Amino acid sequence: MSPSSRKTSDPRPIGESGKTCLAAADNNRLNFRGLETVGPVLPAPARIRTTIVAGTAISYLLVLGMVACGSGSPRPTPGNSCGLPKDGTRLKAYRLQAEDGAWEDASRSGDWYDSALGTSCRITLAADGVLRCLPSGTVGWVGTFADPACSQRIIHARPCLPATPHHTTVALPMSCALDSLVFPYAVHELGSASVPAMVYQQPTAESPCVGVPNVEQKQYYPLLAEVPPAEFVAVTEERTVGTRIQTAELVAEDGARGRSLSLAVDSDFGLQCNVQLAADSAWRCLPFQAELHRAVAFADDACSQALVRKPERMCEPTFQPTFGGKEDEELCAMSAFNVMYRWPRKLHVHALDTPTTPTQIFASVTAADGNLVCETSDNDQGLAFLRLGPERAPAEFVRGTDAEAACGFRGASGSRLKVHHMVSDDGVALSGNMSSWIDAHTGQECRFAVAADGVMRCLPNDGPASNGVWYYADPGCTRGLVILSRCMDYPRGAPKYNVSVTAMSECVGRAWSDARNLVHALGAGVTPNALYEKSFADPSRCVPVEDGGPSSLAEVLKFYEFRELGAEVPPTTFVAATLVMP
Repeated sequence: MSPSSRKTSDPRPIGESGKTCLAAADNNRLNFRGLETVGPVLPAPARIRTTIVAGTAISYLLVLGMVACGSGSPRPTPGNSCGLPKDGTRLKAYRLQAEDGAWEDASRSGDWYDSALGTSCRITLAADGVLRCLPSGTVGWVGTFADPACSQRIIHARPCLPATPHHTTVALPMSCALDSLVFPYAVHELGSASVPAMVYQQPTAESPCVGVPNVEQKQYYPLLAEVPPAEFVAVTEERTVGTRIQTAELVAEDGARGRSLSLAVDSDFGLQCNVQLAADSAWRCLPFQAELHRAVAFADDACSQALVRKPERMCEPTFQPTFGGKEDEELCAMSAFNVMYRWPRKLHVHALDTPTTPTQIFASVTAADGNLVCETSDNDQGLAFLRLGPERAPAEFVRGTDAEAACGFRGASGSRLKVHHMVSDDGVALSGNMSSWIDAHTGQECRFAVAADGVMRCLPNDGPASNGVWYYADPGCTRGLVILSRCMDYPRGAPKYNVSVTAMSECVGRAWSDARNLVHALGAGVTPNALYEKSFADPSRCVPVEDGGPSSLAEVLKFYEFRELGAEVPPTTFVAATLVMP
């Protein structure tokens, strides 16, 4: 699917979407944020809304699990001058040590090493309703059995694990905990592996037990007895005090301490806040409620009185948000197939009135001529809405400034890699998710990922220029073109690189994932006379893009500019890092 073939108001290119080596990670674990709850990082199902921030879309264990541990380079063991993370008697922190002296706190996502079990563990809600560091690294049970009666549960481990897994976690029914509807997890011991000719699957209790040949010859482990939750280290979250912006630390019962991914709390309002572009064009820690509860409709036929839908919470049925938000919609480009607004958008924060249930609601729609029209529809479902009241002055909320820090949420700066944070006027990091590495040699943001040579390196952040190559400038599909949005502002300048992911034919070293990141320089801007693409049905064929369609040259040029895909940049151009094992 080409970038212009889907309607979107987001100008980012579509598609942007254990001792020896750390055990593998969960591919699905992204950066999840809570819903106005002052709570710690929870497993993925606990979050209803996901916000992906550039450079943090991959969980740390996913990145760390790809490290080729047998690189031959020595493991440095420098001291931790930043205070956090702090090892406990049992939980030990992972770190990435860069060759320029910078280091990254690789345990801040909630992934630690349990020295008593000899395996990595993840801070997760346990079966007893307590946050604990539960063993991680295997694939959880997903309805697979060893017998035709579907009575003996089995799992298969991820490929290329550095050691035989001895535990796995199993999701239990969702329940209310920490003010959210979440999945607690039980831990089971694993028996010896085997390669059965047949396995049996039963996705639900009502489904039949069906045999499936093990054609891939996977190794399976039987689930044995459940391990009592108290066997694993309990963790609580502790808020800082004494400043308006309160950040969080994770505190383990064995003395370990680490950073938390929970959003900061603005103590003046008693609510979580997140750094957003405010109405006065300054970055501020705005109430997360305003980001979460944005205007979705209007109460009048002039589309002047904005409405926010009243949220329904199973665990908090009486919940009513205090703030709602309304974004600026500066039209950047439009066609019959697509509409794009200027990015980033400014978020206006409003107080919310009491909920009502209108019989009709209205929506502001962009017409074919680019003008906005107000359309009506019946509220057939009887949904409750809250009116946006008076707008709050941006100056009421704490301002943030992008600044370099010697030590901070992400780690510590080196001679080349500089850690940046969004820092409040009184010196508090407003949000850990806004932190980033800046490579002083390239002037670009970078993130640690496995490079083409199998080494962890701080590669250019795979953001606006990492949409892959959709188009080509020649009928042989040899001159790749990279698209950059015309509607996105680049605070640190236009991208210089394109980062793409390729799959290797086999695991390299002890990396469970075969993904590698290739970096190419971006060439000069071009305006091609025609566009070509690889056939969806047969990628070996190069075909012209259809004239007049959503992917045609005229359509794409309304939203994107083209840059030539330059030569591949040698991986050694970028700073290497080593995973420092406990």
